[in-house]
Amino acid sequence: MLTVLTDDEVKAGNERKAFLYSSAYTVDNLTAVLMDMDKGGFGLHEDVARAKAHSIIGWLATITRVRIPDRASEGASS
Repeated sequence: MLTVLTDDEVKAGNERKAFLYSSAYTVDNLTAVLMDMDKGGFGLHEDVARAKAHSIIGWLATITRVRIPDRASEGASS
């Protein structure tokens, strides 16, 4: 389904997204990532969903200062 937004709706959405990105709460920050069309569109396909997942993991790594492996095999010991 295609929805056409007015300029005012786009502006309000962008303002809300900016607010959520700057929030002190992780749920707000992750909500902003999911809303962000610059972070992979709608997430209907794997490549888009993967872009959003990378952005979320990147955010979590930043706030926790923990390295999160990109692939499961990176975290496995030999």
